[in-house]
Amino acid sequence: MSKRINYPKVLLVGRTNVGKSTLFNRLINNKKSIVFEMDGVTRDHLEEIITWDEKPFGLIDTGGLQFAKIIDPIYQQVQEKVTALFDTAALILFVCDAKAGATREDSLIAKTLHKSGRPVVLLVNKSDNKNYLEENLPDFTRLGFKNVFPVSAVHGEGITRLLDYV
Repeated sequence: MSKRINYPKVLLVGRTNVGKSTLFNRLINNKKSIVFEMDGVTRDHLEEIITWDEKPFGLIDTGGLQFAKIIDPIYQQVQEKVTALFDTAALILFVCDAKAGATREDSLIAKTLHKSGRPVVLLVNKSDNKNYLEENLPDFTRLGFKNVFPVSAVHGEGITRLLDYV
């Protein structure tokens, strides 16, 4: 009988369309997660074991969080699934969008993550456009996370530094 190995879990969370699935695909070096510019495409989580510097961990892609008033029962189920995964995470990667800046929804998610008691790293995705990054970085630092990493899931910028940290 084979013994199941439990690897530390690293959870990708954030609102819809910030690039979580694109980042997941970049980190696993495969196009396993569907990427589409429409809200709510990722509804269930995907997990893949990856190894960096001879250290394996489970990377989990999740549906977009949305704490605004939710009427759609499917979105409600996505929220419940994602927040339930918080308890299993060794590390949470909170993905935001440099182009959009820190939104009200990002602030609500940040409050929830602070209350989770889990270690959180803020990833400012789409940082390949330095103008967006410079303009919006102060707003992201106000979300209150010590570790902030600018990354570009599409172009691979900042990925090595992120994986070294993880």
